[in-house]
Amino acid sequence: MATASPDINRTFVAPTPSSRSALIVVDLQGAFCESTGSLSRLGMDTSPLREAIGGCQSLVGAAREVGALVVFTILGYRDDYADAGRSFWEMQQPVVAAGGLVRGTADTQLVAGIETAPDDVLIDKQHSDAFRGTNLDAVLRARRVDDVVVCGVTTSVCVAATARSASELGYRTWIAADASAETSTNLHLAALETFGRAYGYVSDTDSICVAWRGEEAEP
Repeated sequence: MATASPDINRTFVAPTPSSRSALIVVDLQGAFCESTGSLSRLGMDTSPLREAIGGCQSLVGAAREVGALVVFTILGYRDDYADAGRSFWEMQQPVVAAGGLVRGTADTQLVAGIETAPDDVLIDKQHSDAFRGTNLDAVLRARRVDDVVVCGVTTSVCVAATARSASELGYRTWIAADASAETSTNLHLAALETFGRAYGYVSDTDSICVAWRGEEAEP
């Protein structure tokens, strides 16, 4: 689940300086990662998604240590879902019926063990792509960010959509494979392979942390 296929792994090249890089932690929130979240209550096994938490914690710590920008995204809607869009209404009726993903509820809080710091940026979004309908691109350009690392959940939906958008907006982009997670291994690997072939790079948490810190990787 938390690894990429060997043919798409790429060596992580540290941005110079690290202040020109950003870590985007996608939707590591109660709905997807807590056993009490709405998706779990609807019968989905969300335990595979929790596998991303440890890697995300490591990346957040390393990013803060070297002065990279840390961005957290949260997917959430009005309580009447007026901002959810037609496809959400048509495809996610069980979530609507359960009152899931409503802003201000436990579903839209960061998962336990993930804390924000004063310099972090929080992006509230209503789409899979964290750039769509938000000021994320403006925030990154104001910080003169060149390189973006994306992690979180789920690999094939919001992580992939955000990473592809970052790449197409001109950012050199990586997905941290072992800090991203899906409900199935097939979906996880397929998303990583597609991204690695056409949009950017796939790496792992240890390689990224080592590169950011300027350390030498173990042989």
